[in-house]
Amino acid sequence: MKHFIIVVTVLFFSCINLQAQSTSPKTDTAKTTTVAKKPAVKPTMKFVSESHDFGNVTADSNVTHTFKFKNTGKTPITIFSAKGSCGCTQVVADTKPIKPGETSLITVTYHASASGEGKFTKLITVLSNADVKIKKLSIHGNIVPKK
Repeated sequence: MKHFIIVVTVLFFSCINLQAQSTSPKTDTAKTTTVAKKPAVKPTMKFVSESHDFGNVTADSNVTHTFKFKNTGKTPITIFSAKGSCGCTQVVADTKPIKPGETSLITVTYHASASGEGKFTKLITVLSNADVKIKKLSIHGNIVPKK
C-alpha cells in the first residue's frame, strides 16, 4: 500500500510538472524580423523673417507688417491660434490648412500709444501643428511724439 501511495504521488507531481512546462512561454529560436516605424513627418513653417523693425512710429498711430511663411514639410500646417502679447497688437492668421509647398501670411497691426514714447518690443505667439508647435515672432520700434 505504501508503494502504491508513493507511485501515485510521484505520478501526480510528474503530471503537474509537465503541465507547468507546457503552459510556460515558449521561446522561439527563429530570428524575428523587426520592422522599423517611419518617424512621423511634421509640417515645417519657414518664415522669410521672424522679426520686424518698424523704426520710428508716430504716437497714436497704427503700423502693420505681414510675416510670410512657407510650408516646407510634407503634410499640411494648421494654425490653431496667433496672438499678440498685449491688446495693442492685433494678429490675423489664416486658419485653413496650408498644404506642403504653399505660402501663407500672418498680419500684425500695432497701435502706438498716444501717451507713449520710446522703444517697444511685442511678441506674437503662433500655435500650430508644425514641427515647432509654438513659434514666436517679434515686432519692435521706437514711438516718437506727434508733431
